[in-house]
Amino acid sequence: MKWIWLSILIYFIGYVWDVIMHLTTEIKIEYIPAPHATMMIGIVLSAIAVLRYRIVFKDQNKWLMALNLIAVIIMTIGSLWDNFGYHIRGIEPAANAMPHLLLRYGGYLFLLLTIIISIKQLFLRNRNNKGASLSQ
Repeated sequence: MKWIWLSILIYFIGYVWDVIMHLTTEIKIEYIPAPHATMMIGIVLSAIAVLRYRIVFKDQNKWLMALNLIAVIIMTIGSLWDNFGYHIRGIEPAANAMPHLLLRYGGYLFLLLTIIISIKQLFLRNRNNKGASLSQ
């Protein structure tokens, strides 16, 4: 789970950086901005971590990880659409444009599901530890 949390941290650092950049500077670019590259690194790391986690822990959190993978796919579509559909061509879409919404809500869904999975794992670990200590 630490790699999933690291990917979330990297993604949201890029996201907050992007919001701050848009609020503080007038942007006219024809390349992928650095905050977007940071978000893309977080998304790629998210995909790798979620896929690895699903392979290693097949039964545990199977459905939640499948939903987490869907959130990563949503973020990927938003990122590719925003960067290669708009930024490369020098277009800055509105804050509520579909690529931005996919990035934003995909990221929020990914964060929420990861919190739920982490809490579930914590309770399972505590239950297993209590069961092991009672049997001794």
